[in-house]
Amino acid sequence: MLKTLRRLLGLEKLTKYEHNYLQDMNIKTAVYMASIVILLEVWMIIRFLTMYAIPREYTMQKTMAGLKNYFILLATGLILFIFTFLYRKHSQKLRTAGNFVIIAFAGICVYFGIIVSVSDVTGGKQILCFLTMIMFAGCLLIWKPYISILMLTVCIYWFGYKWSLAVVPEEDPVVNDLYYFFHWMNPELNKYMMKGDVVNLITYWISLIFISISIYMQRVTEAKKDERLEIANEELHEKYITDSLTGIRNMSYFANEAEKIMKSPDFILSEAIFLFIDIEDFKNYNEKYGFHEGNEFIKKCAKLLANCFEGDLFARYSDDHFVVLGSTKTALQRLEDLRKRVSILENEITLDMKAGGLIPKYALDPRSACDYARHACNSIKHRKDVFFRLYDDEMYTRFKNKQYVINNLEKAVNEGYIKAYYQPLVWAEDGTLCGLEALARWVDPKIGFLSPGDFIPVLEEHKEIQILDECVIELVCRDISERLSAGRPMVPVSLNFSRVDFETGEVVDTFESTVRKYKIPKQYVHVEITESALTEQLGSLEKNMVRLRESGYSVWLDDFGSGYSSLNSLKDYSFDVMKIDMLFLKNFEKSSKAKPILENVVKLADSIGMQTVSEGVETEEQAQFLKSIGCGRLQGYYFGKPMTIEEFDVAMASGKYKISDHFEVL
Repeated sequence: MLKTLRRLLGLEKLTKYEHNYLQDMNIKTAVYMASIVILLEVWMIIRFLTMYAIPREYTMQKTMAGLKNYFILLATGLILFIFTFLYRKHSQKLRTAGNFVIIAFAGICVYFGIIVSVSDVTGGKQILCFLTMIMFAGCLLIWKPYISILMLTVCIYWFGYKWSLAVVPEEDPVVNDLYYFFHWMNPELNKYMMKGDVVNLITYWISLIFISISIYMQRVTEAKKDERLEIANEELHEKYITDSLTGIRNMSYFANEAEKIMKSPDFILSEAIFLFIDIEDFKNYNEKYGFHEGNEFIKKCAKLLANCFEGDLFARYSDDHFVVLGSTKTALQRLEDLRKRVSILENEITLDMKAGGLIPKYALDPRSACDYARHACNSIKHRKDVFFRLYDDEMYTRFKNKQYVINNLEKAVNEGYIKAYYQPLVWAEDGTLCGLEALARWVDPKIGFLSPGDFIPVLEEHKEIQILDECVIELVCRDISERLSAGRPMVPVSLNFSRVDFETGEVVDTFESTVRKYKIPKQYVHVEITESALTEQLGSLEKNMVRLRESGYSVWLDDFGSGYSSLNSLKDYSFDVMKIDMLFLKNFEKSSKAKPILENVVKLADSIGMQTVSEGVETEEQAQFLKSIGCGRLQGYYFGKPMTIEEFDVAMASGKYKISDHFEVL
């Protein structure tokens, strides 16, 4: 009960939001009140002048005396009207002034209402001015109920007193009697004021009190509702801009704030740097301790980041990656500090940190800037001697070429920029031609010739290599079919399948359907699978290898010896041919170990039923040695560089190559 009474009287403490809400509502109401007052007073001034002052030829003094109250109220309305517009722009600075202006306006309105209505009563008119002004001040403006009750009581009582005085004859001795001030409502003492007028004033007073309480409670309820909604919105916004794991800002916040910083007139491009930070070998930490402990470690790293880069803009990028927008003057020092702190968080597993940086002359978009910095970081990922790399012109050129490859692959395929080049394979025994390896080349009219190293790794990274491989399959099968159909000399061609191709198996479907489409005998196409592919997608790879071999195709192991699982690959998979990686022949003449290693590799292949091809043959000495140890086939620049099918036709016509009579054994 007591709590309800306190709430109804407005004795409960309001929150700052509720208090500001009520004040803002008063300012909004004041706009309309000021407008009405201005219009009314202008009309009253014109009316006074046209009906009284001018026709009756009042003196200036008398005219101004008659207009004094109107001018005061008009000036008050104008001041309030102007103030409300200033308040909208500077509400936080003008809150105290706003309270003063509202109180002053209410006081002047009530005073004006009392003076005018008392004057009207003596002329036998109504008291509408007072009723209007007291409603303006006491109800339309929102006060705490106990203030409204006090104000309404004082104003109405004072008005009643002034009214009663106005109707008391001057000869009555009660005039100016203090006793009369407190007892004017007594009908025995106040014999000149109608009892009904007193009752009406009391009724009006009670009505206004309840109206003011009702409006106050309604506005407070609205304020509470709006405050809850705003708090909910702030919480949602906080979740939107905060990383859920670490509690620091996320990329959405980082990108927006970085953009604002970069647009600031104080921003100096050459002194700013975007950093991309990677906790290296974090995967090992997760495997040892589990994801829960891994998450706790990331939280610790985030706290360290916040401490080391205090004052800079930073965020969690993803996983174990973070980004910072800082100053070139302090960035490296802070990175070194962070690296030291991260390294001592864990003793059993050695964790290091890599970072890439970008001075944003290459990108004015924060997300692109972070991508460039990430690219710089990734370029040193496996280098133990370097922990920071700044994005430079060379990397920018490579990055733009990479973007060009991704964005223009389909166009290159459709426009015929992708070409199939063929490099000869010969029998070691007599040097006769026994096959070709198909190699993809990109001849672009805009940027020129692209070597495989410029686009194949990019396409594999972005899972787009299948488009290239399907194009090469089509080109090779078409070239083989055209030559077989025309009765021109042709040998088997081996096609390279990327490790990414085996993730879906669709390229294998395309390969088989294209061979059937061109009606090519299966002995004319072989499949090469790189050794590096054997470390991933084991299930799908083995399934597709079995499928190809059962369909009658020869499957080759490419680049044997280039990876870390060479012997395991021989144990776990079945291949028809082993292609020995060209790295075995690097520094062949100087290395005393190269020859015995190669000899034993050839013997190993022979012992498990695999034929051998050696890549990278560039000299007569290499060719003779490989022949002497029993390597069956040779490939390299010594026998011919990759060439177009037209160049191959010319070479065959000139007698440069002689086709072996027994290539079909492959």
